[in-house]
Amino acid sequence: RLQALREDNDAFLTHSLIYPLIQIDRPDLTGKGLAESNTRVRRGALLALNQMNHVQLEAAQVLPLLQSGDLQLQKAAFDIAIKNTNWLGEVSQVVDGWLTTAAPTGEQLDFWREVLVRASGFEAIQQSIANALQRNETPPATRLALLDIVKQAPLKALPGAWISGLEAVLNSSDNEARQAAVSVAQQRNLKPLDATLKAIARNKAEPTPLRIGCVGTIAPRLSPVDDDLFEMLLRHLQPQAGPLIRLDAARTIAALKLSNPQLIRLAAALETVDALAMPPVLRSFGRSTDESVGLALVEGLGKAPAASKPAAGEAGLLLRKYTGSVQAAAKPLVAKLGVDLEAQQKRLEELMPLIEGGDFSRGKAVFFGKKAACYTCHRVSGQGNVFGPNLTKVGGIRNGRDLLESIVYPSASVVQGYHTFVIDTDDDESYTGLITRQTPEAVWIQGADLVERKIDQKRIKSMTESALSVMPQGLDTSLSENELRDLMAFLQQLK
Repeated sequence: RLQALREDNDAFLTHSLIYPLIQIDRPDLTGKGLAESNTRVRRGALLALNQMNHVQLEAAQVLPLLQSGDLQLQKAAFDIAIKNTNWLGEVSQVVDGWLTTAAPTGEQLDFWREVLVRASGFEAIQQSIANALQRNETPPATRLALLDIVKQAPLKALPGAWISGLEAVLNSSDNEARQAAVSVAQQRNLKPLDATLKAIARNKAEPTPLRIGCVGTIAPRLSPVDDDLFEMLLRHLQPQAGPLIRLDAARTIAALKLSNPQLIRLAAALETVDALAMPPVLRSFGRSTDESVGLALVEGLGKAPAASKPAAGEAGLLLRKYTGSVQAAAKPLVAKLGVDLEAQQKRLEELMPLIEGGDFSRGKAVFFGKKAACYTCHRVSGQGNVFGPNLTKVGGIRNGRDLLESIVYPSASVVQGYHTFVIDTDDDESYTGLITRQTPEAVWIQGADLVERKIDQKRIKSMTESALSVMPQGLDTSLSENELRDLMAFLQQLK
């Protein structure tokens, strides 16, 4: 049976050949396979021995296979090796050797990503990754793979050695890796890197995409916002900036806690903001109810290009927060946009009694049923899809009125990160979906089929953010009052 493993068999046939070796339980015979020159035979023998009762593999049998040159054999050996914690020092030395490979192939990089993410909880492996991040000699492709590993590692908190490694990357001359390190810092909310990120953001000699990324990463903690940084972002909202830079600048502005004078300055700039940047920029005004800001916003929207003006739902959400003179000044604008604030408010008030008295179990049936079909986009406790926001704890984040509004007027309050984009390319292709990843050179978009597609910056002819939610409006009319009441009960109890 060992010899039958020489062929390039499929996974099912390979398993059917290895399983009898385990049942026969003759480690003396199966062990001879480890000395074979054929890597498939060696892998089969290794897997069989590892599953045999009373067999304790030794480091001398397993560790040399980590450098066999065959990735499948290396993977099998690695999975066995990391389960033997007393071998980790030697395993980390092998990993050090991998990460000094001068020109790793794409297959090698993918292999390292896979196995090192799984082993990321071991201190010895963490140190190997940190050392490679800090070495100037580490090949750029390897450094990017390591940053992917740091980003994907299933750790609640990153080890200090990795923070030091990320800081070393940020202070290097490898701008692609620096941009990736900023992305890691943003995803992981790495406050210890704030000073380094702020210094890069303030340095006018640094690449613009990197500066914008740094501001976006520290945005939740940047208060007050430096006027120089704010003006830098405003400049890159202009049409002459590339679409991806404009979008980054707009998203960063939306994440900042701007002062009222800065919001008034932003409102004055709306007359030159295009349809791509307008939706995220307008979200900046959601934090203020100041009358002078509201009046400036109405004036700015009045001067904005027709193609950039917000959809009725979005304008309604913004302007409902203001009262008195702002509402009066906004009347011509809302009439032009087709916004009926009074009708929207009246409809919500009519439905407000439905946020109480429902049944959780029946509401769950509505959520996962064919009529509402909420599960086709949303996930709750591991069930459903991920095209829309995960609602597992939505009841602890949003109150009943907010949840009701999101059902009745879904386009009025789209969750950050779930806005739909339409990208048209020079070769007459069109893509619609959510942006899942972005670099200065490319953007990745995921459609309703959940397939992620990469679009190079040089191919993009136009790019716009839809003001409409992918969630259809009218669910409140297609469900009965009892069904809507039960759905509200289900959502509000998800905590």
